[in-house]
Amino acid sequence: MIEGTGSGPTKNPARAVLVGAAVPAMGVGLIFAAVAALAGRDAVASALLGSGLATGALAVGPAIMAMARNWPPPAVMLAAMVGYGVTIVAVAAVYVTVAPQEWVRGGYAGGGVLASLIAWSVGHLRAVARLRFLAFGAGTQGDHDPRHDHGPADAGSPASPPQAPH
Repeated sequence: MIEGTGSGPTKNPARAVLVGAAVPAMGVGLIFAAVAALAGRDAVASALLGSGLATGALAVGPAIMAMARNWPPPAVMLAAMVGYGVTIVAVAAVYVTVAPQEWVRGGYAGGGVLASLIAWSVGHLRAVARLRFLAFGAGTQGDHDPRHDHGPADAGSPASPPQAPH
């Protein structure tokens, strides 16, 4: 089980999402590379390249959120924009560097990207669902307490006018 998920609030939800998505993506990437071994060493290397690029690029968002979770919103936005920009440049640089290499097999590299992308998405959705974010009742002002229900007009929010008990 991923630390901090499944049974209540977690200390670092971004880390839980990162681990919950990256582990399946890497696992499926390795399985795809093992299957690609039937086609030879170049196919394995290409599958690992595609899987690694996809997993690495997808990990940037949750990694930034884990690092910047207590920063002010403008700083988080700036970190995200810089992180994504650097990711695009890095992936492009890797592509430009390895594309002309004779050992790269495009189909296997693309298959590694696709397999890891699908596994990342499924793992990400599962990790987010297991975080159990509280939508209501977090102990903040305006929470509805049934012991103090004063009728249908009392929605428990600060905007609701106080009503006398019946």
